[in-house]
Amino acid sequence: MPEVLDAMPLAKALEARWWTDADPRLVLDDVAESDPLPPATGAGPTERAIVLAVGPEGGWSDRERALLKERGAISLALGTRVLRAETAVLAGLSIVQHRFGDLRPPR
Repeated sequence: MPEVLDAMPLAKALEARWWTDADPRLVLDDVAESDPLPPATGAGPTERAIVLAVGPEGGWSDRERALLKERGAISLALGTRVLRAETAVLAGLSIVQHRFGDLRPPR
């Protein structure tokens, strides 16, 4: 079950253990050039920590994007449509659940 946290300053989030221990660390970004979503592994949905960062209304600043990348974030594009933050969270969680969770077809 995903845990949704309250909004917090980016610097504080990037120092938190849930960020540093997560793999992968994904960030939704409307200007991401590609969609380098890492391949799913055999690990089940409860066997790994995945973090998904969703930016503020208006999107991430260039400085924030650089900081996220420096801290190991993988940018994830949802296409060309810009979503409101609360909608982006649900869309992002759906993608993560499909890719890494139990919404995948059985192997």
